[in-house]
Amino acid sequence: MPIARKIQSSKNEADNCSAILTGVDDFLSQNDVDYLIILGDRFEMLAAAQAATLARVPIIHIGGGYQTAGAIDDKIRHAISKLSKYHLVATQQCFE
Repeated sequence: MPIARKIQSSKNEADNCSAILTGVDDFLSQNDVDYLIILGDRFEMLAAAQAATLARVPIIHIGGGYQTAGAIDDKIRHAISKLSKYHLVATQQCFE
């Protein structure tokens, strides 16, 4: 399958999130999408999750649950988990 949309990145995290939110929103509004699959817990994925939530597209979150002590990823993981309809984790420990 070809790449449907490319989103330019920058060195600024806030600009990246803004571009992702807008790019994913544009894509979702122009295509008939059943689900958005999100892989991982990085801040970029939270922007994609926000776009899907606002577009009322259910989220399938893959790979959530691995904890990195003290990292911002834990907060982002929690937020993505709250926004997701389905969670596909690697182990039972990740589910808890």
